[in-house]
Amino acid sequence: MKRIVRLLKKGRNVLISFDDDSQILVRENIVYDHGFRKNDELSEADLDLLARENELLKIKEKSFDLLSRRSHSKSELRLKLLKKNFDYHLISAVLNDLEKIKYLDDYDFAIKFTDEKIKRRKQGLNLIRKQLQKKGISREYIDSVLSRYEDDEIIFNNALEIGKKKYNFLLKKDIDQNKLNLKLRAFLTGRGYDYEIINRVLNSIITE
Repeated sequence: MKRIVRLLKKGRNVLISFDDDSQILVRENIVYDHGFRKNDELSEADLDLLARENELLKIKEKSFDLLSRRSHSKSELRLKLLKKNFDYHLISAVLNDLEKIKYLDDYDFAIKFTDEKIKRRKQGLNLIRKQLQKKGISREYIDSVLSRYEDDEIIFNNALEIGKKKYNFLLKKDIDQNKLNLKLRAFLTGRGYDYEIINRVLNSIITE
């Protein structure tokens, strides 16, 4: 058993000193929740539980901090927390809790991410699919979200808009028509558009 000899407040934390000269720094509200006082005795099991509670709280705080800045997928939030050297299993426990209260929702994240990439970035579905995969979104969710846009003319209109700008830029250079078309195809492919959309864009631009 270890006996508490001193509790010193340090910002949001409390430094607990014991009679064996060891110390532990824990969040202030954990100390108050347990009602720790000078001369209280803690077993090794108590200390292990205290350390676990403290790390769980830190993980929650960091998670809320990251989520307050922007939405995250479960996978990318996990990776950021792991980089902070938090315990993997405790991270999983926190993320599962966040999912239950809808602070984390991969499907909702995928919808918002896709909408932003299409409407603001004017990216094609192939590129968006790759980005969602990198963020750890399941194939089922990706297929479901992207299917909402498969027959949407906004995809073609976006491709046509950026395609025209690129085409006009290339026209200023001394490039023959075949090379120009190839460069435009490569550009639109890189932006994530598929073969069918690219053909429609080229036909529309050339026939204008």
